[in-house]
Amino acid sequence: MNPIPGVVEKKVADSLWDVVRKWWNRHRDLEKRIEGLEAQLAEERSGRLAFERKLAEFECHPEDDNIYWKKDGSGLGICPLCINGSEKLFTPLTHGANEGSYYCRLHEHFFETQECRNRLTAPTSSW
Repeated sequence: MNPIPGVVEKKVADSLWDVVRKWWNRHRDLEKRIEGLEAQLAEERSGRLAFERKLAEFECHPEDDNIYWKKDGSGLGICPLCINGSEKLFTPLTHGANEGSYYCRLHEHFFETQECRNRLTAPTSSW
């Protein structure tokens, strides 16, 4: 009996088993990666949905330097730069020096309502 065919068969079987094992490990790694990406996507979607739900409570006022105000009129305005930026933050504005002026501490930017601008540019009487 010739031992060479048995050795060749064993090498072929070992090689085939090695290919199957590598494929299986790669497949399992890809499944884990897909699960991780799906979890990440679900988290991002839920964050986006939460942001959109909260944003629905506000309305943008273009005449007021695009400040976002709560629809029910409560609270301070929200910085439009924060809401429309990449971070999607709801940063409340603080009161500025004049009534109707507001300040975003994050962006170091002042905003004014139309009423404030009208009051500041209105001619004063010299009585």
